[in-house]
Amino acid sequence: MKELLKQFSSVAGAGFAGACCLGVTAALSLLTAIGAGFLINDAFLIPLYLGFLGLSVWLLYSSARSHGNLAPFWTGLAGGLVAFAGLWILPALVYAGLAVLISGSVWDFWNRRANAQYAGPARSGAAAHARHSDVLFRSRRSHGSPARIAGVFVICLAAVALAACSSGERRNLLMPDGSPSLVVMDFRQPVAVDPPPDGWRHRTFFRTDPMQISFVSKLGRPSIRLATHNSGSMLYRFTELPLDHYPMLGWDWFVEQPIASEADETTKAGDDHPARLYLKFRSAEGETHAMEIIWGNRKLRAGDWKYLESFWSGSPFPHYVARGGDENAGRWHDEKVDLRVLYRNELRLWRHGLRIGSEHKEDALR
Repeated sequence: MKELLKQFSSVAGAGFAGACCLGVTAALSLLTAIGAGFLINDAFLIPLYLGFLGLSVWLLYSSARSHGNLAPFWTGLAGGLVAFAGLWILPALVYAGLAVLISGSVWDFWNRRANAQYAGPARSGAAAHARHSDVLFRSRRSHGSPARIAGVFVICLAAVALAACSSGERRNLLMPDGSPSLVVMDFRQPVAVDPPPDGWRHRTFFRTDPMQISFVSKLGRPSIRLATHNSGSMLYRFTELPLDHYPMLGWDWFVEQPIASEADETTKAGDDHPARLYLKFRSAEGETHAMEIIWGNRKLRAGDWKYLESFWSGSPFPHYVARGGDENAGRWHDEKVDLRVLYRNELRLWRHGLRIGSEHKEDALR
């Protein structure tokens, strides 16, 4: 049972890292909530994912070899390869591969139990001694060196995580300074995006090309231009702003090319919008809440809400429509929303981000 728990723990770690690589909102939110937001970077997530997969397969191999039946190992190895390749091919393959890896671990567990029951009590002292010697020899051969290697591997992972944590990923938070208003994102002057300034992040997604970022003047307004063609990414900034002091959020945006799609935008299949403002809140009790402010397509209009079930948590994720429609494209719109009205409780703005991503669009925001 102890070996099975080890294997399940490593598979669970791989599953969580894989969910983060796929951009699952709940997984990313959990990382941020526990203070591990520094890991929201493919430079960390992909090696962690591969490391947990490798550790899972190695533990399975070590266990399977100890009782002489490698069939579960080959099954688990195939599942691990599918789970890794799924990052490039199809997200469902990630979960299917992890399920196969878990099946191989369960299969190995039952083989181990069956072998233990089959051995039974020794009929003679010599037979008992021979059997004990054989088991002891195999145990030393299969659990000595592999255990040391696995231990060193885990220590290295921990060292990498600690080193990354000490780099201070959530530095330069935007904090209250006593002024009546604060600028969260000012694009009147170009800012560096590779790498972004301290406190900013450009979140890219595995298997998806990032948006193209440039700084332009649009109809006399200096702005940031975010263009995507079968691509998408997220630009955000960490803040610590109390909503009772800063309840109003204002921005202006210009959609050059709206989404032309027959898919119902109130469904997951049609969840493709020219621009999104991603907001994350934290209550005084430490609870986190997230939502998006979006530009609607043809069906949703200003003031509408839509809720899509989160695949990871199963809970509805809210989207508030601030503007929309083809008729509103091609010109600037100055927006302002009361965040207290949107959530109707006392929450503290934790992170404010801008996310742009769709099949084909070009937008500017200032």
